Amino acid sequence: MQEYEQQQTQRIKEMGDMQAQLAEVIAQNEKLKIERDKGSEKYRVKATQYKNKLKLALQNVQTLA
Repeated sequence: MQEYEQQQTQRIKEMGDMQAQLAEVIAQNEKLKIERDKGSEKYRVKATQYKNKLKLALQNVQTLA
């Protein structure tokens, strides 16, 4: 009976450890999502700037033509 209680206690401890690890993984995942979104926003800004420069250049070429 005592062995069963020890096993039960060990399993409860292992479950607590796994839940803590899961919480850490979830937190890390959220942090990575935020970083990814920041990177995506920077890309969108640069792409918009590039498109605007391209439009301006095309307008200048048409004006010169």
